[in-house]
Amino acid sequence: MTIDYSNEYLFWSNTETVTHTTQAGTATNDITAFREDIDAKRAFFNGIALEGNELLWHIPVALVATVVPGDRITDSDSAVWRVNSVVKLGIGSSYIEHVCVCVKQR
Repeated sequence: MTIDYSNEYLFWSNTETVTHTTQAGTATNDITAFREDIDAKRAFFNGIALEGNELLWHIPVALVATVVPGDRITDSDSAVWRVNSVVKLGIGSSYIEHVCVCVKQR
């Protein structure tokens, strides 16, 4: 029996609505996501040394299939965050979320 965890984001807390924009300019609006400060235990993430001005955005795979470095996330306050690195996390055979290291652009 396979359990589908792809809608796990429906149970996330402290979410906000964001827009994901690809490098080509294609935007996906009204995405449920949440941000997370990076603590000292995550000084390196996916082979990248962090400088202290980054944060993590968690984007559901069920809402956005692909997130790559260079894409942008616009938060509910209209701040724009550039994706520097991304890891796709899963449970079992289901991919759940993209965890993106981002830096604020404006």
